[in-house]
Amino acid sequence: MSGGGFIGGGFGVDGALTGMAIAGVLNALTSKKTTQTFIVLTTNFGELHLHYTLMEPAALRIFLGDVFVRLRFLNTKWRHERVRVIDDQLASGAISDAEADAFKARLRFPPEWSDPALDANHTRLESKRLADLAPKGTCPSCDKVIPLFSETCEHCRANFGEYSSWSVIPLKA
Repeated sequence: MSGGGFIGGGFGVDGALTGMAIAGVLNALTSKKTTQTFIVLTTNFGELHLHYTLMEPAALRIFLGDVFVRLRFLNTKWRHERVRVIDDQLASGAISDAEADAFKARLRFPPEWSDPALDANHTRLESKRLADLAPKGTCPSCDKVIPLFSETCEHCRANFGEYSSWSVIPLKA
């Protein structure tokens, strides 16, 4: 914490209490809380010390989660320990041979995560492709040609939903 530093006082008990209360309010209003986050990455060839002040430790740890997963994947000791845990679970009958093989495969190969931005772009392109194939009509608000079964006009945002009094006007053949 930084800032503040006001000291309150006054004459008599009422003055002293009033002065202390005002100083307390001023200190609360002018104090600034700062976050100091430190992360240490230890490897077989050294250490990397990181200092970051814009995120609290838990938020920064979540933000850097992918980095920690990749670093853990490179740690052979960590993988050997996990294989030992899987073998112990298999020996005790807690998991089947197929489950043990699946768990070990996850340790050998990094996960393949889809890219949400690419998925969203693919969905948008597929929606556009299907809209281009759909029968067409005219928006009664802006007179633009749009898919006949649109819920809203992509140009003027007119609504053609369930309770709307408007609807797309079919194009004449």
